[in-house]
Amino acid sequence: MAENEPRPATSIVQLSPPPIDEPAPPAEPDPVFDSFHDLIDAARQQFDRLVLNDDLVTPAAALDKHTKAPVWRARTWGSLLMLQDYADYRAGGDTGAFRVWLEQHPHPRISPHNVATGETALTAADLEFRRARTFPVPPTVAADGFSYFGAHIRIEPGRTSPAPRLHYLDDCARTHKIYIGHLGRHLPSHRGE
Repeated sequence: MAENEPRPATSIVQLSPPPIDEPAPPAEPDPVFDSFHDLIDAARQQFDRLVLNDDLVTPAAALDKHTKAPVWRARTWGSLLMLQDYADYRAGGDTGAFRVWLEQHPHPRISPHNVATGETALTAADLEFRRARTFPVPPTVAADGFSYFGAHIRIEPGRTSPAPRLHYLDDCARTHKIYIGHLGRHLPSHRGE
C-alpha cells in the first residue's frame, strides 16, 4: 500500500473479556499433629465409622521418637480419611473391597499398593503371628470378642524397622464400621518384618 493511499475502513469489534472462573474454595489443609496420641484423639472425634482400639496409643506413641514421625502421622491421617470415605461409600449400599475402591478413586490419599488385603499364608497360619494380629471387637462382630486383623496399610513401605503398619478389619457389610486394631511397628512375621 502506498504511503498516500487511504487506508480501508476497519470496524472495531469490542470483545468481551473472558468470563472469570470463580476460584475453587481452598481445600482445608490436613491438621498437623505433634504426636500420635493427638492424632488418635482427633480420629476418635472425627471419624464416626472408624472404631479405634483402646490399646492403639502405646504402640503408636513409640513411633513419635523417629525422625520420620511427622511423615508417618500425615500418612496415617490420610489412611484414616480414606477408610472413613470408603465406609461411607459402603454404607450407601455399594459393594467392593477397600483396595479396589481406592484404585478407582479419582484422588486417593494413599497408594493402593500400600494396602495389603491380608497376610502371607505362612504368617496367617502361625499361631504366634496370628495372635499378634488378633484384637478386641464388639460381640456384634465376633461372638468371643476377638477377630483376626490381617488386612493392613503400609504407613512406611518396605521392611526397614519400624516399618509402621495400620491393621484394620473391614466390617462394612454388617456394621458399616471399620475397626482399627493396630497402629505401630511392623508386627512379627515369617518374612522377618
